[in-house]
Amino acid sequence: IAFKKLIESTNKIEISDEAVKKYFEDNKANFANKKLEEVSATIKDSLYQQEIYTKSQDMFSNMRKEAKVNSFI
Repeated sequence: IAFKKLIESTNKIEISDEAVKKYFEDNKANFANKKLEEVSATIKDSLYQQEIYTKSQDMFSNMRKEAKVNSFI
């Protein structure tokens, strides 16, 4: 939870209505017999979580690039 808060505090993450609509259109088979209005909150949350994951992976990649590791064997 703390790591998620760190990602949220350092990145402004907004999911647009257009992104929600595109996801819905691209994945209509997963939302059989449902309207966009019924599932938009679920889609928005899913896209938000995906963005958090992407940002965290970017953060870890940057840490690895900048890390200096010394071995004392």
